[in-house]
Amino acid sequence: MKRTLIALSVAAAALMASSCLGHGSYTNNRSTNDNFDYRGLLVDYPDSVMVGGYFVGTSGEFVYNVGVDEAKEHSGGFVISAKYDKDLSKRGEKCNEYCAYETTGKGRTIFAVYYQNPQESLNPEEKSGIIFLGSTMADCRPSLCQITNTGLVADMIINGAEGFEPFKQGDYLKVTFIGYKNDVKGASVSKDLARYDGTLTVLKEWTDMELKGLGSVTSVDVRLESNRPDLPLYVCIDNFNTQITEEN
Repeated sequence: MKRTLIALSVAAAALMASSCLGHGSYTNNRSTNDNFDYRGLLVDYPDSVMVGGYFVGTSGEFVYNVGVDEAKEHSGGFVISAKYDKDLSKRGEKCNEYCAYETTGKGRTIFAVYYQNPQESLNPEEKSGIIFLGSTMADCRPSLCQITNTGLVADMIINGAEGFEPFKQGDYLKVTFIGYKNDVKGASVSKDLARYDGTLTVLKEWTDMELKGLGSVTSVDVRLESNRPDLPLYVCIDNFNTQITEEN
């Protein structure tokens, strides 16, 4: 089930405005965590996907941009998902592009899914995947997030699908986070989601991805890459952590 997400920008604006109040010089250091747990928003729609033009992360510090087509369907970028796969052997409805691939049965409640459309015009514009709202007032340094495969992609990699052979030697899928500072491209960090190098390795659980190498950013792009052009490009993302410093 898909629902349209109403942008939560008012709360974010209020948060950023309140952080500027006060007198004299000061330094404010804080840690943020976007866990995408809009439990109240999704309580009436379990096992759903929330789609909108953009949404503000749960910390109120970042905008996550979404591509939508003329029918208001998700065409690229971020969505909020409340779907997960407990058992990939149960193929079909639950094993889809918005389910998190995890084999422990714990089930992450709500998270983000990023889709990279092969038609670039249907993705969020470059340099605008994740935008730091307070970039004119503070320094932002991403530190960590958690990633895993979607059920659809993991199933195709391991078991194949109609017209798609399972991964073989040399095949790979990786995710890259790219930092931008005032629209200037900076450092990037990458991590394999799957790779066949003698044996097949596939992310099967939520896994930490270090982001400190990005340094100071005003925005971050997410890019997915595979040598298999017929593989759909999805990744699940949760707990996007940053360190923010305000000086006045």
